[in-house]
Amino acid sequence: MKENGDFIFKIAKGIVPEGIDVLIPWHHPVKIKGYYGDNDNDHNNDNDHDWLMMYQIVYCGSFRPLTRANANDYREKLEAAIEGEQGLSLRGNRRGRLVSKSFPHSLLTSILNSKMTK
Repeated sequence: MKENGDFIFKIAKGIVPEGIDVLIPWHHPVKIKGYYGDNDNDHNNDNDHDWLMMYQIVYCGSFRPLTRANANDYREKLEAAIEGEQGLSLRGNRRGRLVSKSFPHSLLTSILNSKMTK
């Protein structure tokens, strides 16, 4: 399992043009019981689980405007690179989803803090 966001950051940074920054302010491993398939022999076995890694990826314009359409294009390219170059699977219900609406970068810290305290 790729636990830190370094490899995601490197791929994403290679996709975006100069003037667009990439941040990965949050990543977290999640243990999911039987997500990719159950072991029919022992459903109570503690080893009968899969790991997913969740990343929050933020694109921001440092000296170039960033539109939602541009960010969505970067997301599509990043997903293709992760699956193609890295051979990793993305959760089907998350792949291809439109990126979140934009917000001022200066609010990122307070948004993250409010989500972490809930």
